Amino acid sequence: MTRKIMISNVFGTINRGDALLVESLMEELKSVFPKDVEYYGVANRPDLQAAHIPEVNWTQQPGRSDASSKILRRVENAVYSIGTILSVLLGAPKAFPSIILPKSQQKSLENIKQADLVISCPGGFLVEDSFSVLVSLLQLWAAKHFGRKLIFAPQTIGPIRNKLVRKLCGYVLRKADLIIVREDYSLDFVINELGVSPDRVTRGMDMALSHKQSDPDAGKDVIKSYGFEEGEKFLGGSVIQWIFPKSEDPQKAQREYERKLAEVYTRVYEELGLKTLVFNQVTADLEAAKRVRDMAGDFVIIDEEDRDVSVMRSMIGQSHVFLGSRLHSCIFSLLEHVPATALAYNYKTDGIMNDVGQSHRVWKIESFKPDEVVESIKYDHENREKRAKEVKEGLEKAGNSVFRQCIEHVFE
Repeated sequence: MTRKIMISNVFGTINRGDALLVESLMEELKSVFPKDVEYYGVANRPDLQAAHIPEVNWTQQPGRSDASSKILRRVENAVYSIGTILSVLLGAPKAFPSIILPKSQQKSLENIKQADLVISCPGGFLVEDSFSVLVSLLQLWAAKHFGRKLIFAPQTIGPIRNKLVRKLCGYVLRKADLIIVREDYSLDFVINELGVSPDRVTRGMDMALSHKQSDPDAGKDVIKSYGFEEGEKFLGGSVIQWIFPKSEDPQKAQREYERKLAEVYTRVYEELGLKTLVFNQVTADLEAAKRVRDMAGDFVIIDEEDRDVSVMRSMIGQSHVFLGSRLHSCIFSLLEHVPATALAYNYKTDGIMNDVGQSHRVWKIESFKPDEVVESIKYDHENREKRAKEVKEGLEKAGNSVFRQCIEHVFE
C-alpha cells in the first residue's frame, strides 16, 4: 500500500538554513520509509523547491500572495486566506473560484486532504506576531479539519505576544498528534502558554544536526576562486540583517552590531593574520555584509552566490575558525568540526548551541563585546585541534534520533 506524506510550511531554498532542514527531513523520512511512499509538499516557492528536491510534488502555500506591490499583496493575502478557509470548510472541492484561491493553492489543500501523514516542516515559523504565522496555521488547521495525522518535526514555537494569534495557535496545536520542539523554551511555551497536553509534546534536537550531505571538492574549488591559497587559514562568518525587536531604535542597533562586527574582523586580521570570508546563508543579509566589509577593509571577502547546501557546508568546513550570526551557518561549522562562536539573535541559538556543549561560545547579538569575541576566536585559533575534538564529542553526545523514533511506527 502506497502512503502519502505531506510536508507543510516550507519556506524555501532562499534561506540555506531552511534548505538544510528540508534535506535532513527528507533523509530521515526516506530512511524510515524507503519504499511505497509518495511525497507532497507545500512551499513558499514551489518552483525553487522542485529544482532542489524533485522527488517531492510541490505546490503553493495556501493563503499567501506573491504580488510585488505591497498593497496588492495585502489584499490578496486577505482574499486567499478567506478562500482557504472556505475551501477547507467545503471539503476542498475541485470546482472552486480561482479568483478567490489560485489553483496551485487549491491543489495544496487537496493534497493535505488526501495525505496519510502531514508533517510540519522543522524550523521556526511560529514565532512572530505577523500574518505569516496565520498563513502557516491555515495548513495545520486544514490537516486536522480533514482528520489527517499531524506531527511537528523539531522546531521553535513562540514567543507569540499577540493574544489573538496566540489563542489561534493554541487552538490548532492542541489538535496535533505530536509536537517535537528543539529548545526548552519552546517546550515550556507550548505546554504552559498554549495549553497543549504534555503527553503530546516531546523535546528533540534541531534536524540540521543530522545532515549528512557535503561536497568537499566543490567547496575547495570555490574557496580557491576567491584567491585563498591551498591550506590558507581564514575566519569564516555570517552576517545578519536583524529586526532587533527588543531595541527602541532597531536601525541604530543594527548599525552598532555592524560596527562591532567590523571591529572584530579588523582585529582578527591585524592580530592573527586571518582574512574573513562571509558566507551567503540568506541573500537578504548581503547588504549588511557589504556595509561591514566597507567599514573593515578588503580583507573581508563576501561570497554573494546562492550555493547548494552541500557546497556551502563544505565551504564553511574550510574555515579555520568561525563566527556566525545566522544559526544554521554555525551548525554547518559544527557539522564540519570547525570551532564556532555564535552571536545569538534569539533563544534558539542559545538552546541548540547548549545541546551540543557549546554554550560557552555564545554572545547576545544586542550586547556582545568585541574584546570578548576576539578572545574567543583567538583561543579557538590557538587550540584548533582541541576545540575541534570538543565539537565532535558534543555532536556525538547530542544525538538526533527522537524524530525517527517518533515516526517509525506512525502507520501501525
